[in-house]
Amino acid sequence: MTILHNGDLVSGSDEKDIKIWNSQDGTLKHTLVGHSSWVYSLIVLHNGNLVSGSGDNTIKIWNQTRLEKTLTRHSTLVCSLCLLSNTDFVSGDSKGNIMIWTSNGDHKMTIHNAHADWIRSITALQNGGFATGSDDKTIKVWDRNGVNVKTLQGHTGWVLAIVELENGYLASASSDKTVRIWNVSNESTLMHTYSYNNPIAAIGVLPNGDLIHEGNDREILIRSVDQVSNGRQDAK
Repeated sequence: MTILHNGDLVSGSDEKDIKIWNSQDGTLKHTLVGHSSWVYSLIVLHNGNLVSGSGDNTIKIWNQTRLEKTLTRHSTLVCSLCLLSNTDFVSGDSKGNIMIWTSNGDHKMTIHNAHADWIRSITALQNGGFATGSDDKTIKVWDRNGVNVKTLQGHTGWVLAIVELENGYLASASSDKTVRIWNVSNESTLMHTYSYNNPIAAIGVLPNGDLIHEGNDREILIRSVDQVSNGRQDAK
């Protein structure tokens, strides 16, 4: 799911289409048809265009409700997308390949075998680079030129989601039932681990900088940057 610049919500599913919803009253405004398999990932570009990644191995760029372009360089399902600060976007697929594209859909670079398995999550970094989380249980940090500068190891399950905190730390959620906090600027790297009773699939950062993620039994936990930096177990 993602949010358009006008506040409308966008969702994709195994029904192969994309739905645009009025965020005020929850009514369906538009249905975008074009993919022939699951829609795994959605992002909104700086110019307002919508980008979708699908199990049909394609990326589609939509202008409002009109299909602008279909990108077909991936040979397997496109499971993650991320918008970079320079207006480019990044895609990851189920073979562990990464591609970088301009906002117009022009191909800039392919990083073959960036991971050994599905790339489940990509997040943009404040320095212009990006980080990727994979089913190979690793997180990789990349600079703005697509060079791998660090590999983070510690998870024992799939890395399902990653985000960067305002202090530059990374937070990752995994099927190993943990949320881990990483300081990628020093050698110690792994800072803290929060453990739960179930896999953690969703994690995010609130507008005030707080970390929000799943917890036990479908609870939602919120931690301040101070709590995360000091490894405190208490949460809202």
